[in-house]
Amino acid sequence: IPLLLLGKRVCAGEGLARMELFLLLSAILQHFNLKPLVDPKDIDISPVNIGFGCIPPRFKLCVIPRS
Repeated sequence: IPLLLLGKRVCAGEGLARMELFLLLSAILQHFNLKPLVDPKDIDISPVNIGFGCIPPRFKLCVIPRS
């Protein structure tokens, strides 16, 4: 059995993708304030089962540039 077939398969670019996503989200949070359009108490963040996974429900945000 070749040694390459042993163990968990890993995407070679996963680490880079995670770093890029972190940098993108950090830049958004540095430059903008994110405010919900409804009262935060009314937002249900329990995940929605879509058959092959769970995702958070959608809700609208207001993106306000920081001064």
